[in-house]
Amino acid sequence: MPRNTRRELGTRAYQNNKPEVLEACLRGIQSKVMSQRKASEHFKIPRSTIKNKLKKNHGNNIGHPTVFSRAEELSFEQHCIHYQILVFPWSLMT
Repeated sequence: MPRNTRRELGTRAYQNNKPEVLEACLRGIQSKVMSQRKASEHFKIPRSTIKNKLKKNHGNNIGHPTVFSRAEELSFEQHCIHYQILVFPWSLMT
């Protein structure tokens, strides 16, 4: 039988750095004050994360791309609200 090990919550060292610290790290590298390796050691951020941020590999949205544009989504939302008011009005008595 396979082992069913369970991870404890909070054990992944996965994006545990603060955005302000990461921005300070990137500013230091871009202004040539320190190298990527020194910044990685100083701010305790993985060098691969720093390299990806500098190359802008982390800019994509998470998840599947949406089918409708933002304007179409807002149009659907307004239509549903309008339809709810006309057909199914809210009442405090029900």
